[in-house]
Amino acid sequence: MKGIIFLILTIVLAVNISFSQDVISMKDSGDSQVKIIEITPIEILYKRFDNLDGAVLSIFKSEVLSVRYENGTRDLFNVDNQDATITNSSLPSRDLYRRGYTDATRCYTGYHYAATATFIVSIISPLAGLIPAIVCSSTRPTNNNLPYQKTELMKLPEYNHGYTHHAKRIKQRKIWSNFGIALGINILVGILISSNWRGKVLNNYDF
Repeated sequence: MKGIIFLILTIVLAVNISFSQDVISMKDSGDSQVKIIEITPIEILYKRFDNLDGAVLSIFKSEVLSVRYENGTRDLFNVDNQDATITNSSLPSRDLYRRGYTDATRCYTGYHYAATATFIVSIISPLAGLIPAIVCSSTRPTNNNLPYQKTELMKLPEYNHGYTHHAKRIKQRKIWSNFGIALGINILVGILISSNWRGKVLNNYDF
């Protein structure tokens, strides 16, 4: 009798758990257990169910087949219109700029080459390191170094401006951070060398 009760409780618990999260069915990567935060005209904002304290993620509706909510209801999305473009009327200009800003924070990594080059040159000579630091930080990231999720969004001026503007700020911050680290290392090495040289001089004049 206890075994039957335990089995029933296990089944009930399993059913409750299976419906305690939302499920996004994606076209390319199957199902994902999530917590839906918001569904906008062009995208779905969500958190991973195994990391509810983590960052809010997003996916375009054009990449989703359906969403099954924790209460068992389901939303189906237009799977035939995969190449639908997003117009300026989809979101206000301020929201498009903010979305571009947020996506740059999450996706932009094109600063690595410039930041690494600045660090290497600055390690050799901080004065020489100022040249790549100034040149690279003053130039806008090229399109080849701007990874983004959907090209149709980059065609919108507000989104493009938000993405590229923040990408440039990220690039500048990384470059000058690397220059500062290299400069600090040079100063530390100079202090150590100076202390070692001073110690040798004092040893030569041992009273």
